[in-house]
Parts: sequence; structure tokens; C-alpha cells
Amino acid sequence: MERLQGASFWRAFHRTQLLTLQAEGFIANETWAGDETELKANANKRLRQKLLIRKTRQVKSENLEIINAFRTRQGKKALKPPEPKIEYASTNFSPIDADARLSVKHVERGQFAYFEHRIVDTLHSFIIATDVTAANVPGHKNLPKQVDQLKELFGGYAKEITLDAGYYNAACAKALFERNFFVSMPYKRSRSKEHPQCKKV
Repeated sequence: MERLQGASFWRAFHRTQLLTLQAEGFIANETWAGDETELKANANKRLRQKLLIRKTRQVKSENLEIINAFRTRQGKKALKPPEPKIEYASTNFSPIDADARLSVKHVERGQFAYFEHRIVDTLHSFIIATDVTAANVPGHKNLPKQVDQLKELFGGYAKEITLDAGYYNAACAKALFERNFFVSMPYKRSRSKEHPQCKKV
């Protein structure tokens, strides 16, 4: 974020420390664990403004190839690539801290916050990757980039990665499988009408 001064220095310092710990045998890189933590921003949630964001939605070519291959096996006609759709989505931001975004993860009425995306080596629980984003960036979108950075740092991926139900996403799972991870990722079912407070995993 813009408020963090000298970020490049601290990133380089962190990388140097991690390589030192790995050389001493404190990092195994056998199993990684990923999670995200909400960091409350110093901004009043009642003072908010709306921002319209222009998004272009289009079907990825590789996904369309998979769908059409399945349809061909079923004796169905292949689908043509649809035209890209332009949509406008609104997001709340704070005039005090424009980088933060509104989150309802822990506070029902919401609060301006950031997400810290973290990966830990499970041998001695050293934090080997950390990244701070606005609260509207979910962990499953940030994770593939983080594991690629760790491969560049350590020279390879871990064998396994364990995640919580918040990372349950098809694109994220596909990206991890392509990198030959054994993935432990639970699926959280939605709450039932009879028991709205009961969480199901």
C-alpha cells in the first residue's frame, strides 16, 4: 500500500531471512498452509463513497475447449465463443483510506479492512509468504501468485498444501493441481433454512 514506505527493502530482507532459515534446515517445504487474516483499517465505516468499476467478462478459451470436448463426447454441438460482456459493479471505499474496502467477514454491518494473505511452512510454522490486499480480494485469487513466488525463491513447490473452506474455488483448485500439489481443502455447505446459525463443513 502507498502508506508502507520502503516496502521493497522489507521484502528483500524477508527473502534473505527465509533463505537463511532454509539453509539451516528450519524450513522443510513439504507441506504449506494458507490462510487470510482481516486487518481493520483506520477508517469510519459510516463515511463511505461508491465507485463504479468497469469489468469485461469473457469465457476463457481453455475452459471453452474443455466444455466443447465434453459436449462432443455427449454427441452435442460445440458452443461458439460468446461475445465479451461489459458490466459495471459498484464498490464501497473510504475517503479517509482509499485503499481499504468494506468487509462483512467478521462484522455484520461491515468495516473497512484489508486482507493479509499468508502461507506458512508447517515444520516450524515460519511465515514464508505474506501479501496485503484490499478486503475485496479473496485468498483464492491471490494464492497461485504466492506459490509461484515461493517456487522462484526456494526452487520448487511443496508437495502438499492445506487450506480452509474460504479457498474452495474451481479456478484455484485447477491452478494448484497443475502445479502438482496434493490439496487439502474442505467444502463448506450453505446454511440450511431450518438451522441458519449452523455451519456445515
